[in-house]
Amino acid sequence: MTSSNLQTWLQGDGFWFITAGAILLILMAWKNSSWGDSFLH
Repeated sequence: MTSSNLQTWLQGDGFWFITAGAILLILMAWKNSSWGDSFLH
């Protein structure tokens, strides 16, 4: 994958894919209080 293709991907589907993945990780960490609380605080 060239840099130009990567930039196009990040500006399109890649941006939403990464955003959705980050939100899912945050929600999972939030629910997992064992390490989520220490991570958020």
